[in-house]
Amino acid sequence: DIAWWRCALKPGYRWVDGVCRHHHRYLGEVCWDGGECQNGDLESYENYRLSCAKYGEDTEARCVPSYLPLKREQCECSWWGLNLFVVCSAKDDVCNGHACVLSTGSGKHSCDMNTDNDW
Repeated sequence: DIAWWRCALKPGYRWVDGVCRHHHRYLGEVCWDGGECQNGDLESYENYRLSCAKYGEDTEARCVPSYLPLKREQCECSWWGLNLFVVCSAKDDVCNGHACVLSTGSGKHSCDMNTDNDW
């Protein structure tokens, strides 16, 4: 398909689920690991941040406000990407690019939806 090749040649674009998409994502748009929700200069855990998460009836991850009650999926550290044991890149993209962090309570890793989704 020629559309894929044209997409590959555009800086900042990726072919995702059969569509050419820019990697900068905004409120309500589909997102993924590499399709980062834009937060400007907002720090983690600030009001108005966006997280890449499934919310409500959505079956696809979208950029949604981080203050929503988002489910923190359990995750495992990937062999690829950053791995500092207490924080790592998630195996199989479970966290949609967000950090996988060790919980001091359960001793298990779960997705931290308030980190940037570029892990």
